[in-house]
Amino acid sequence: MAVHSPGARLTRVNGSPRRARRTGEREHVQAEVEDLAQDAVQLGLGYPKGPLGWGDQLGAARILAILQAQLAVTGDPRYRPSAWLARRVALGLPLTMPEAAR
Repeated sequence: MAVHSPGARLTRVNGSPRRARRTGEREHVQAEVEDLAQDAVQLGLGYPKGPLGWGDQLGAARILAILQAQLAVTGDPRYRPSAWLARRVALGLPLTMPEAAR
């Protein structure tokens, strides 16, 4: 029998550290690269959506809440939500919407 950490199964689906890193990485990349990453996951792996598309389907607020809960339970900084994700939730913006030109 496998031993799981708190909320590990739910985290794998909804709030993985990988997703936290991905949303943090979005703060530092251009829209073209973001689109390429989305397309790479869809075309290269045959997934129906890229990671941010899945995030939109699950809901950014839900992902943020899961990451915050995981951080509170584990204290592990891998679960620290990015400022980008928190900002998107506060503004009610989808994860797939490109950043405004600066």
